Amino acid sequence: MKSAPNGDGAIPLPPKATVPLFYKYSSLQTPEHVERLRVIIQEHELYLPSLDQLNDPADGRPRLAPLSEEQMSSFLYTKLVQRSPQLSPAELATERAIIFYNVKLHGTEALHRMLTRIPSIRSWRATGFIQCRSVTTI
Repeated sequence: MKSAPNGDGAIPLPPKATVPLFYKYSSLQTPEHVERLRVIIQEHELYLPSLDQLNDPADGRPRLAPLSEEQMSSFLYTKLVQRSPQLSPAELATERAIIFYNVKLHGTEALHRMLTRIPSIRSWRATGFIQCRSVTTI
């Protein structure tokens, strides 16, 4: 998997599209549906609902790549160091030991589930209108 640098590690890039077109099947039975399709085709815009508008809260959770114990521990420790610059080297060493111990004790899967439920991560999802580069019609 390719990755892009983000300052404190790498963000996995999504796989490249294997098809040239994006299809969305829907009914055109109401004027609202026709208008929605007109906006997509003529104005090159797609609407993405906000997290509050989704039926299932899990739909808005990010999908994080699974990490090994070492990767998870290092990630959590790096974030601690970034957010707590006032800690002394001795305090950082203690916190590092606690992090590595707890990752081993609880496992990466449990911590992974917890990370996807952190409210600040929810804001990473794009919402609103996005501009499309092109729309192909047949």
